Amino acid sequence: ENRDNPWQNITIPVVVHVVYKTSAQNIPNQQIYDQIRILNEDFRKLNADAWKVPTWFAPYAADCQINFCLATKDPRNKNTTGIIRKSTTKASFLVNDDVKFKNRGGSDAWPTDKYLNIWVCNIDDRGIIGYAQFPGGYAAGDGVVVDYQAFGTSANNFPEYNLGRTAVHEVGHWLNLRHTWGDDGTECTGTDYVDDTPNQGGPNTGGIAVNSIIISCDNGPYGDMWMNYMNYTWHISRYLFTTGQTDRMQAIFVTDPRRMALLNSNGCGMNNATYLSNEKEADFSLSGNYPNPFNPTTKISFNLPVSGFTTLKVYDIMGREVSELISGDLNAGSHSVTFNGDNLASGIYYYRLVSSGNIAVKKMLLVK
Repeated sequence: ENRDNPWQNITIPVVVHVVYKTSAQNIPNQQIYDQIRILNEDFRKLNADAWKVPTWFAPYAADCQINFCLATKDPRNKNTTGIIRKSTTKASFLVNDDVKFKNRGGSDAWPTDKYLNIWVCNIDDRGIIGYAQFPGGYAAGDGVVVDYQAFGTSANNFPEYNLGRTAVHEVGHWLNLRHTWGDDGTECTGTDYVDDTPNQGGPNTGGIAVNSIIISCDNGPYGDMWMNYMNYTWHISRYLFTTGQTDRMQAIFVTDPRRMALLNSNGCGMNNATYLSNEKEADFSLSGNYPNPFNPTTKISFNLPVSGFTTLKVYDIMGREVSELISGDLNAGSHSVTFNGDNLASGIYYYRLVSSGNIAVKKMLLVK
């Protein structure tokens, strides 16, 4: 049991919309299967090139515990391949979400609180080969778009972008990750809201030799984390998510209603495989806090079916941890703890209980 890593093991149902005009744009199933495999390898730190991470950054490399499956059930609970093919009269698409709507030449999204929608098409807009919607955007356009020549692996792909990492990068955005340089150009004043990715002066590009050190923004001695998936290097030079990035992605399943709802999706043929695990003990429970709303204290009660290492943490609406109420071994049985929000602002907060593979999340309201 990893006491330093109480993240939930999440499985996200994926539906891929292939929107094509030419036969080349109508990519084969195998290219889609390759992309799903790559997503799983990269988000689980199972990528074959993980060994390339420099020794000075290796302690930050993380298994995000996020998995992806092609949907096996459609919104009506009918069997599906998880692949939709739509012929279009449009030769290409701009970064304006037309591809996400049937009446604009694209393909309508499946419910975005049940599936990760990925659209594959010919993008012809300023050299862009992929884009994504961050959490909190409008529901009908929620998802990821990738150029058909940067999706999965194929002899027809752009040679620099043929390892499926454009989709990895864009799904990172969909899970609330920012670019490692903070999108401030080269000003060294931006942030990606992650503590373990060094500040850097703009994106890294091209192919970069293993163990290279590129200094910017006074970030020596080790410099830019150019091998991070949220950078702009060629695919061959991206092979790392960090612990801090994983914390940020995992938090979005606590704070964002649409991402949280994915945990209850039946898109893979069952509720989320580990968040609502078939192995979950029937008497594992997290009660609603009382009183709720509260000011400034409230009682949180829960029951554990077996003894084990347990954490109970409180997060704000941005997914930032604001309090660790419990972190240690607890016996089976009923427990309660008092949370004091005296030093916090009024607002919505979430508390998450993790113990012996079981996870539960509740919402509370502090009103001062």
